[in-house]
Parts: sequence; structure tokens; C-alpha cells
Amino acid sequence: THVSARSFPNFQLFLVRHANCLTRILLFPFYVFDLIRFGLAVAAERSFFRERKEKYGWNFGAFGRLCVGERKEVVRFLSEPQVRGKYLGPFAMLPQRLPRDFLLFLDDPKEGQDPQTNRHQVLHDYFFNNIVQGAQHRITQEKPQVFKKYVDDFIEEYRRAGSPRKNADIEPIAATLGIRYIVHALYDVVLTHKQLEAMRKMFYTGGLTAAYLNAALVPIGNCLSTCCLGERTQLINLLMDMVESSPVLANYQPSDTVLNIPKRELAELLLALTGTAGILGSSSLTTNICAKYPREYELDTSDPTMVLRAVLELARLHPPVTEFNAILDEDREFTVGAKNDKRVTFPKGTELSVILFLASYDPETFPNPTEFDPTRDNLMEAVMNFNSVGFNPIGSGMRTCPGRNIAAQLNSDVLVRLIGSEP
Repeated sequence: THVSARSFPNFQLFLVRHANCLTRILLFPFYVFDLIRFGLAVAAERSFFRERKEKYGWNFGAFGRLCVGERKEVVRFLSEPQVRGKYLGPFAMLPQRLPRDFLLFLDDPKEGQDPQTNRHQVLHDYFFNNIVQGAQHRITQEKPQVFKKYVDDFIEEYRRAGSPRKNADIEPIAATLGIRYIVHALYDVVLTHKQLEAMRKMFYTGGLTAAYLNAALVPIGNCLSTCCLGERTQLINLLMDMVESSPVLANYQPSDTVLNIPKRELAELLLALTGTAGILGSSSLTTNICAKYPREYELDTSDPTMVLRAVLELARLHPPVTEFNAILDEDREFTVGAKNDKRVTFPKGTELSVILFLASYDPETFPNPTEFDPTRDNLMEAVMNFNSVGFNPIGSGMRTCPGRNIAAQLNSDVLVRLIGSEP
């Protein structure tokens, strides 16, 4: 169906559908402008995606891409092998500033491809089988009191700070918890003060020239030459040393089963994944538990299943990961328009932002979607908090977050202690 630019409520969609050198140039200002609006919305604790959906429907143009929030389409993307682009959240990234095999950029196995020849599948499975499962054992069996002490220290610090309810006031405390807990769990390393501060600087407070991700963001990173990033390089090397010398990698040898990746290169990859996917995501959920959990709700904290359901319901309402990137591997139709009344074909190669946040508010799946209700009948089968449809604690999955059980355990313990320490 031919649809002119004027008939779109968002001109970006027209440009996205007709990708060429000129339209890519025209889309870049949209990308920058939407990033600014996104940042302002986050600072004000508003939802950029909800505001855009109310104006333009479930699927719309933003960040110079097609944003897909319609539940059935999001389910489809989560259920199929994915082709990935070089994006992290809404941000275009400079891959040369990140590890070669940064998992969030790697494609899934194509139909008919042996999974053991696909770099994403091999590394995803290695991380789950050789890093995450040992971490789960340390948390629940080997050293449970150590990890509970991390949570106790966090709650005490939170209470000393006056039990703040604003995200910005909670984030620094939650960051300390996430860093100490997750690094110890994954690598069996108790961080020194110097290492803790290096992690904090790398993933939270480092500014333009020291923070790990800032130097890789488009357009910020394009403006930073290598000579400006000396402190970032020093922090990376310090923390790579920590990962490389950890007990977990003590016996690592490159082999065909791990794509013959050298130990130093693997340490860099693990550091990147630990910070971006592990610590940032988990501490974001911790922050939202303290800020957004409805204190009037009566939760039986002696029931681990109900505690987990409460954590997942809160993560549905306030997702630590709001979206992921994908690229169409075939022409595909989507419904667009403020009234969701137009079917439009987007060509193979179209870059997408798949909005988990919006799909988590679908009223047909979650009646009264803005209400906190951990007793929802379909909650465990329908949540999308860990890059999958439903929460399944078993196995590594295809693109399911391999560390989901660690994040769930950490934040379940936080919620129990938070409720138990209420005045």
C-alpha cells in the first residue's frame, strides 16, 4: 500500500521506510532530538514511550527508527531468532569502543545453522554454564550469609539516608549494592575499595571521558578522540585484571568450544557484560523497588513465590530494560497511526527498537495494566522483564538474560528486608 509522508502522524516513519543515504542523513537530527527528549523524560521520571504511544499508537517513529510496542509483535520478536544492530537502548553505539563479541550486538543462529557455530549462542551458553551457575551456587548454597549481608548493608544505608523515594537519591546506594553483590557472585571476588570505586566510575559517575558507555555513544563518542580517554583505558585495564585473575577464570584455556578467545579478550567481554547487562539492570530494579513499591500492599514475605511475583510485577511496571534493538530480516507489515488503523510494509533491513515497556502495559494481556497486582493469573507466563516471554528459571534460553536468577534473588532479598525494616 502506498502511504505518503503527509499521511503519517510521524514523518520519521516515511524516512525509515525509504532508507537511503539521504534519508539516513535526514533521520539523524530526529535521533538526537529524541535522545534529548528521552533524557528529559527520564530525569522527570516520566515515560517517553508512553507519551509517544498516546500520540502515535503502539508502533511509531522515534530515534530515527521504527519503534514497535504492539504486544503481539514484541512477542514475535522475542520468540524468533534475532538480527541485531549496534544499539544499546535508544543509543546508537560505536562498536570499536566495545569488545569485539559484545553479545548485545550479535545475531542469533539463522535457520539451519548449527548453534555451536554461532558466536552469540556459544558465548551466551558459556556465560550461563561457566559463570552464572557457579554464581547461583555461591549465593544460595556456598555463601548465602555473605550475600544477605550485602543486602542488609544496603538497607541500613538506605534508612540512614532517610528512606528516599526519588530514584536519583537511591541510585548511588543501589549502585554500591549491585557492584559488590554481582561481582562477588560472578567471579568469587570481594572487591577492594579501589576496585569498587573504579566500577562505580566506569558505569555510573565517570562523565564523558571515564565512563565506559559514554565514550561509545553516538554522537558523544564521535567527538572524543582516543587521547581523551586515558582514564577510561586505565579503569578498563584495572578491572580486566580483576576478572582475568579471578578464581572463576583460573583454569580457563582457549579452545574450540569457546571460539579460541584469548583469556584477556574474554575478561574484557565479561567486564562489559557484567557492567551493562548485570549491574546496571539489577541496580535499576533495586532502585525502583525502593522508590515505587506500594507500601500499603500486604505481601506475605515468608512465601518466596509471592515475593518473586511481587518483584516481577514491579519490574513489569518499571522495567530495568525498556527495549532492545533488532533488524528486519524480511519485509514485514506493522500497524501504525494514532488510531492503529494503517497497515504499512517496512522493508528488509529496517532498524527497529522493540519496546518491552509498552508490551508490558498491554491491557488485553494485563487488565488494569497500571495497577500493581502480583496475583495476576498470567504473570509468570506473560512478563517480559528478562528478554523472554514469561519467567523461566531453568536453562539459558536463546536470548533470555542468563543472569535473571541472580537479579531475581538479589531483589527478592531487597524487598523482604525493605518491608521488614519499615517503621
